[in-house]
Amino acid sequence: MVDFALDAQGSARVVDVAFDFPELFGRPNVGGAPPPTTLDQAFYPELVRWGSANSTPPAWMLTVLYLESRLNPHIGNALGYVGLNQLASSYLRAQFGVEPSDYLTWSASAQMARVVGPWYSKALAQFLRGRAPRSPGVLYAINIAPGRVLTQGDGPGAVMYAAPSREYEANRGLDVDNSGAITISDFDTFMQRLTEQAPYKAARAELAKYEAPPAAVREGRSSATAAVAALGLAAAFGLAAWGIAKHRAERAA
Repeated sequence: MVDFALDAQGSARVVDVAFDFPELFGRPNVGGAPPPTTLDQAFYPELVRWGSANSTPPAWMLTVLYLESRLNPHIGNALGYVGLNQLASSYLRAQFGVEPSDYLTWSASAQMARVVGPWYSKALAQFLRGRAPRSPGVLYAINIAPGRVLTQGDGPGAVMYAAPSREYEANRGLDVDNSGAITISDFDTFMQRLTEQAPYKAARAELAKYEAPPAAVREGRSSATAAVAALGLAAAFGLAAWGIAKHRAERAA
């Protein structure tokens, strides 16, 4: 999606996926390293909570947000799209009663908990009729072309944009197989490439700390629980045996 992101001086520059990630298109990254992530630590558990509540891997949402804003909650643009998932200012005002200028000062965790998470939960219910998304590409399609998801479906071959059209030209960089049609499969392929980017990897590693514990940890906890249960059972049998012996002694007396 063509985007006009505000730089540190407040002037607007045109950006798109080919500009933001030139190395993925066989060109040198003349703009320098990608911007550092600006995610507060509370963002990650909030993302995990959202994923659990919506039967969606939180890493999928992380990829969408990386594609939309490079994980920068403070980015706005000249077209009026703001924040982590570049939500339209008009929608932000109408549905959440929040001014974009204020929203851009919020932390990533606040945006996720109060706007992005609720917005996506509502979108999943509306555009997928409550079903869990099939892939991260479906999440991205809901973000930028929800009407097309309703009419074309959410399968890998569902066409979001096709040439010739203004929408296709604006998003041409997402047509990874140069077929003249941008599908959800194209979204998935492009997003998979993004997961190799260093800023994404750093955020993904941080997210992993808040996800389900590794199998070894779970097994260790299970073993400890089993040991406690075994001790309790042994104690119960011991007490029962003592009671029986006492009863027999009393009868013999």
